[in-house]
Amino acid sequence: MFTTNLGGRAPNARALFNNLYKKPIINANGAANLLNVTHQTSSALIRKLVAAGFLREMTGNQRNRNYLFAPYFELFID
Repeated sequence: MFTTNLGGRAPNARALFNNLYKKPIINANGAANLLNVTHQTSSALIRKLVAAGFLREMTGNQRNRNYLFAPYFELFID
């Protein structure tokens, strides 16, 4: 399973995934608040999830980026 490759980030990844099923768009600040971690920690987790293909950056900005839980979201698109 993917979370086994995350080491110490696995519990936060699980909590983030549980939230993403309810709200498939998130940013680093939202993830930090949800997980009760620093912005730096949530950004590192998001980078891992982007690299694995679970999240896709939507804004194209360098700051205030929003990420889409693309594999889940695409289930609802024709």
